[in-house]
Amino acid sequence: MCRVVFLVFSVLLFAGLKAQPYGNEWVNYGQTYYRIPLTGEGIYRLSYQALVNGNCTLVFTHHPQNFQLFIKGKEWPIYIHNEGDSMVFNMTDYIEFYAPPSDGWLDSLMFSPANSITNPFYSMYNDTLYAFLTANYSFNNLRATYETDVNFSSYSSFLSPWCISTVLWHNPQYYYPGNSDPVYGTGEGWLDTDFQLGGYVTRTLNTPGYAGNVIPATLEYSVAGASNATEQFGYNHHLRISSGGAVYADTMFSGYTTIKGTAIITTPVAAATGITAESVNDLSLSADRMALGYLRMKYPRNYNFASVPQFPFTVPATGGTKTLLTFTGLPGTDVVLWDISNGRKIMCQPVSGGVSALLPDNGQPRECYMTPVTSVRNAVVKGKFEPVNYKTAAAGSQYLIITHSSLWPAALQYKYYRDGKGLPAAVINIDQLYCQFAYGIYKHPLAIRNFIRYALDSFEVRPSYLFLIGKSIHAGRVSYSECFRKDSLNYSRCLVPSWGSPSSDHMLIAGINTGNYELPMAIGRLAARNQNDVQVYYQKVVEHEMNTPALWMKNILHFSGGMIQWEQQLFAMYMASYANVISDTLFGGQVHTFYKTSSAPVVINISDSITHLINGGCTMMNFFGHGSSTGFDQNIQDPSFYNNRGKYPLVISNSCLTGDIHLPPGWRLSESWVLTQNKGAIGFLASVDLGYSNRLHTFTSEFIRQFSYES
Repeated sequence: MCRVVFLVFSVLLFAGLKAQPYGNEWVNYGQTYYRIPLTGEGIYRLSYQALVNGNCTLVFTHHPQNFQLFIKGKEWPIYIHNEGDSMVFNMTDYIEFYAPPSDGWLDSLMFSPANSITNPFYSMYNDTLYAFLTANYSFNNLRATYETDVNFSSYSSFLSPWCISTVLWHNPQYYYPGNSDPVYGTGEGWLDTDFQLGGYVTRTLNTPGYAGNVIPATLEYSVAGASNATEQFGYNHHLRISSGGAVYADTMFSGYTTIKGTAIITTPVAAATGITAESVNDLSLSADRMALGYLRMKYPRNYNFASVPQFPFTVPATGGTKTLLTFTGLPGTDVVLWDISNGRKIMCQPVSGGVSALLPDNGQPRECYMTPVTSVRNAVVKGKFEPVNYKTAAAGSQYLIITHSSLWPAALQYKYYRDGKGLPAAVINIDQLYCQFAYGIYKHPLAIRNFIRYALDSFEVRPSYLFLIGKSIHAGRVSYSECFRKDSLNYSRCLVPSWGSPSSDHMLIAGINTGNYELPMAIGRLAARNQNDVQVYYQKVVEHEMNTPALWMKNILHFSGGMIQWEQQLFAMYMASYANVISDTLFGGQVHTFYKTSSAPVVINISDSITHLINGGCTMMNFFGHGSSTGFDQNIQDPSFYNNRGKYPLVISNSCLTGDIHLPPGWRLSESWVLTQNKGAIGFLASVDLGYSNRLHTFTSEFIRQFSYES
């Protein structure tokens, strides 16, 4: 049995999550939306032909002024070329807009506080963000103002001599689980390679065009503690951040946490700036391990954009009504400039030695983005989103089924069965939830959590059950092969996502309307890969629920394991306490216990008595011992070996890892017991990750008590 510290989670997480919007506030259920994938920050153009190729009918049914664009749940400013020249969207027209990067902005809402996320510049789920194009019948939708003033000579006294450049470095190649619990916390996320005790890493920021010491440069940093060695002097990390002999941070801290800070740089900034993060070996530690989340430098730079012609920059106010900008070093004079702070497209014109533009000045810094026309991204339409109003579609449903479109027909069969049993059910498409409740970020678990919050708060009949039908894959793991974020095949295999690392379906709904870790409704998952898996389990459920009371239902099987003698004695004592409760007069069960007495890591028990008991029928099989995703330390035959059709037990596995249904195919232990046709178990209750024997015992004791007294 693996022994890890049981983690007491902060209720502050749920206080923050409860205060969030549901995510569907931007949706108009009477409109159709067309999905536009955004694969990076930049200027996008959506042409007439791209709309037609994407089967977007808006170009035939609506005036261009009726068009709306939504990104991150907000109406977004767009520029439509020749918008007012006719009543239709012509073949030479296009929609232009600035799009932000797909980063960790939504992920941060799973952290408490939100700014404790270690690397907010990398999405833990998806590189692609979606924009949604739709249309209403208003002629006052949000538009970018096109600034066409090119009277540069009138504003020569308001020439901007420098701007602020923000340079980001991060290398999200390795997943760090932090405290290794399903609650997202500091020290967790996709970070750089680690540096260990007495070691260091040096990372380079490209910082060209330094404009002199007009304002100080700043360096922001985020570093995660990735170890938790025994402390000698109150801390187990000593971090130093420096550059060229100048020390910008020197701090000590402990555990799996994140250190963030901002340093002022008063020395000139070179074209390339090396930043060193070091583990100082002066705390008498046996080990230390840290990793960079990100480095970000802001510095004053000139308008020679030769080295980086496409990037965001900030223009300070110059005191006039407009600021004159003159860019040099560009690869050409045909450029696109946007004031993204104020939703403006700015006309640029060639001048001697470069390109100039006039930027309206409201007395505030303005975030801008420039790109050569040749680097403008060609947007495409990838399907449409027709939002479902679940207040109507799921009205009266007590039983919610969230599934993937590939499993839809089989999931409907399960819905109809529950309907027939007097438990009204609704089937929910997970793709619908991504668009409606997670702003188009696919595989994001907040899609499920936000929807359930909405359902519990808004549905006339409060749902009581949530059944997830579909395979899940861990979002982030140390091994790429065990998660979907860095593996495209695993991404496609993840049909209905879970939450956290290690993954926890409970965390999808824990704390909603409770203020703690209580579940507001029952939740379970069928880790189905295809429709056949769903149909196999559906048939087992039908058979199971058709059973009438019989003597075999009093049979309970106990398997007690352990590696060494004292473990075997402890686990046997636990099992004996369960047996006493089960055999009491309230349930009157017949407990059959099998003990492991060998010190061998795994013992396979293939006795005829076990075969006879499983084939003859038992209500529960309870294991207590060491385990993995492939078996127990006191193992029995694969479920396909037995012939127990219609007599499917509940399996309780008090061990490590046996419940990890979030690993890529093939079948793991729990999946084989649940998904084997006409054999195996009706359910499998186990830990996804490491177990802790006394905590498992506490849970199982109460479970057995409830089972025995209520059955």
